Amino acid sequence: MKAILSLLLLGSACNAITDDFQYLNDTMTATHTTVKALITEDRIICKQQGLCPVNTPSSTQAELPCVGGFVSLNGQNYPCSGTSLLSFISLADLGCSSSSCDGNDIWGWTDPETDKKYVIAGTTIGTSIVDVTDPLNPVVLVWIPSQVSTATIWRDMKVLNNYVYIVADRRSQFMQYWDLTQLRSISSFTSVSAPVWTYTTGTGNTHNIVINEHPRGEQLAYLVGNNGCSGGLYAVDISDPGNPTFKACFSADGYTHDAECVTYHGPDNDYVGHEICFAYNENTLTIVDFTDGLPTMLSRISYSGVAYTHQGWVDESHQWLFLDDELDESRQTTGYEGRIRTYCWDVRSLTAPKLTLTYQHTDIGGIDHNMYIRGNYIYQANYEMGLRVLQFAPNPLTGVPVVQQIAYFDTYPEGNRVAFNGAWSNYPYFEYEQYDSDSVVVAVQDINRGLFMVRITAVDPALAKSKNQYYHDLAMSRLNATAASN
Repeated sequence: MKAILSLLLLGSACNAITDDFQYLNDTMTATHTTVKALITEDRIICKQQGLCPVNTPSSTQAELPCVGGFVSLNGQNYPCSGTSLLSFISLADLGCSSSSCDGNDIWGWTDPETDKKYVIAGTTIGTSIVDVTDPLNPVVLVWIPSQVSTATIWRDMKVLNNYVYIVADRRSQFMQYWDLTQLRSISSFTSVSAPVWTYTTGTGNTHNIVINEHPRGEQLAYLVGNNGCSGGLYAVDISDPGNPTFKACFSADGYTHDAECVTYHGPDNDYVGHEICFAYNENTLTIVDFTDGLPTMLSRISYSGVAYTHQGWVDESHQWLFLDDELDESRQTTGYEGRIRTYCWDVRSLTAPKLTLTYQHTDIGGIDHNMYIRGNYIYQANYEMGLRVLQFAPNPLTGVPVVQQIAYFDTYPEGNRVAFNGAWSNYPYFEYEQYDSDSVVVAVQDINRGLFMVRITAVDPALAKSKNQYYHDLAMSRLNATAASN
């Protein structure tokens, strides 16, 4: 076992599935249990100290600027740079009125018919849907109670074909789903019940849900971190909205904490147009080809400093991937106590990815949690550090991205410790005609407080625009040209 861990710390890839690997996988599953225990402990301590939830009143109708490095909200100063606050909705106003309620994950939906924009905000006891078409004046419209009444800090949601799919890491939760077009006829706060799809294996708990929002073929939801399919990529066919069916399971690399699945349009021509999943499997980056529901592992690699491979996102060209490790700060595996490190991978070859650089936050302490990419910007929700915005651009000599922080909004002004408070996640994909010419609007869900609508003013508008369609069209042209030549 010591030999295997030494190989992992040196960044070696362990590709063979052996008895030793299974033992290692069991050990990493125990690490996942440790992570959950650490977060649960922090939530208990926070409540015992009376620090959460933080009963900050909602704030709407007026944009609050960043002046002298702070946004002033209800008498509290929030550290900031290159940002302003458009509005804030408290946990209580989201529908999570319990004194023990916390916020967690977040996603968004833009109605293709009306262009209205909605935040889908998770909490420990249910899911809130908020109309943010006017981000200065959000309106809470729908509350979807959890399938089970027992609270859990881990809830996640994704959207496809105007349906939201919701999971939680709690026994018997299974997968809730709800038709978002019903929002067109809802004008005031309503509590609704959502249908539930029962899994074909396991007890119904799922840590995260992953959906390729631009599928080329079958439309799949991947329920990861469940106790069926060894915690791996458990795929559900959602091509027929409202009628989910089991599709396939990838369990060869054990527990998947989170993942991103895309219709691949990167430079590795063998896989253009394929359903490729970038999985974050506790101690490795694992890349799986899930085309036609027939999963094949393309690569599996660890890295120096690994503690708990948590989450990441591939850039829009599908050449570079950014990854966060949730425990490298507390375990000091990076050699820099309490400072967040973002790992950048060269994934131009899906069968041979390689770690090319790390970006180290050096100003304050914290833990990185969930990040997303739009254009040339990485939007990171980093617990007590709040929302951090990084810009990346290729080095003109090497092509490797150069990364720098350009903006931040700290949703947890009480401190910057290596602890599980503050910003859980964010959603940077809304397009607002009135703001996009010079800024980006990001929805941030904070564990202790609730929903922040933050305007990022430090971005370059040209670099902030999504280029997904451009790269997709380029890859398809390349693929068609190759087919024609053959």
